[in-house]
Amino acid sequence: MTLRLEQLTTQLLVQAFVISGSFLFYLAINRYQLGRIQELNVGLEAKVAERTRHLEEAQLQLVQGEKTAALGKLVAGVTHEVSTPTGAIVSCADTIERAVERIRSGLGGLEGGAATKVSRALEIVEKSNAVVSTSGQRIAHLVDNLKGFVHLDGAAQHEVDLRRALDGTIDLLRHELPPQVEVIRQYEETPTVWGSQADLNQVFMHLLRNAAQAIDGAGVITIRAAAQGDGVNVTFTDDGRGIAPERIEGLFDLQVSSGRRRVKLGVGLATCRQIVERHGGAIRVESAPGQGASFSVYLPACRTAARASPQLAGAGSES
Repeated sequence: MTLRLEQLTTQLLVQAFVISGSFLFYLAINRYQLGRIQELNVGLEAKVAERTRHLEEAQLQLVQGEKTAALGKLVAGVTHEVSTPTGAIVSCADTIERAVERIRSGLGGLEGGAATKVSRALEIVEKSNAVVSTSGQRIAHLVDNLKGFVHLDGAAQHEVDLRRALDGTIDLLRHELPPQVEVIRQYEETPTVWGSQADLNQVFMHLLRNAAQAIDGAGVITIRAAAQGDGVNVTFTDDGRGIAPERIEGLFDLQVSSGRRRVKLGVGLATCRQIVERHGGAIRVESAPGQGASFSVYLPACRTAARASPQLAGAGSES
C-alpha cells in the first residue's frame, strides 16, 4: 500500500512538472509573439510615418510647382506688357531733354519778357521730364528684378550670386515693408552657388516677409551673407516678437489652419526647407519669445560636381 502511494505521488509530481513546464513554455511563446507583434507595430508605424512624409513632400512639390509655373506666366505677361511702354517713356524723356537743350541754345534772339516766359516754361518742362525719366527708369529696374526673380532669361539651374538675389528680393518686397522697419544688409565676399535662382528667391522672399510680419511697430531686419566652410550662409535676423519654444520643432512642417470661411494650408516654411535641402543645404531657426528670431540658410558653394547633383536634377524652381 505504501509503495503504491509513493508511485502515485511520483506520477503526480511528474505530471505537475510536465504541466508547469508546458505552462512556462506557453508563457514564453506568448511573450515571443507579443514581442514580435510590438516589433511589427513599431515597424508599421515607422513605414506609415515614412510614407506620410513622402506623400507630404510630393504634395509640397506639386503645390510649389504650380505656384512657380503660375508666377512665371504672370511675370512673363507683365514684363512683356510693361517693357514696351517703359522703353517708349525712357526714349521720349531722352528726346525731350535733347529738344529742351536745343531750344535753350536758340533763345539768343529773344529779349525781355518773351525770353523770360520761354525760359520758365523750359524749366517746368525740364523738371517734369526729369520726373518722367526717373519713373521710367524705376519701372525698367522693377521689370529687370521681376525677370531675375523667376529667371526668365536663363536655364532652370545656373550659378547664382546670392547677394544679387537678395538685393532683387528686397527691392521687390520694399512696398510691403512698413516704413518704420529698417532693412540692413551686411554682405561679405561669397562664392556662387549652383541651383534655381527662382526657387532660392522664393525662400528669401518668404523669410523676409516673415521677419517683417514678426515686428510690431518699428524694428530692424538684418540680412547677412557670408562664406562659411564650403558654402554660403545667409541669415535673416529680426527684433520682433519671437517664437515660442513649443512651436519651433514643427515650424517647417505643413500647417493647416481654419478661418471663418475656409481652411488654409500653410506651405511657406515647409517649401523653404524642401527647396534648401534640394540644393544640398540646410535651414535652421533660433528664437525666444520677445527676443526676435534668426533664420539661417546654408547652401554649398558652386562646384562642377554640384551641377550633376541628383537633388537638383528634378528641380523645376544697408538700406
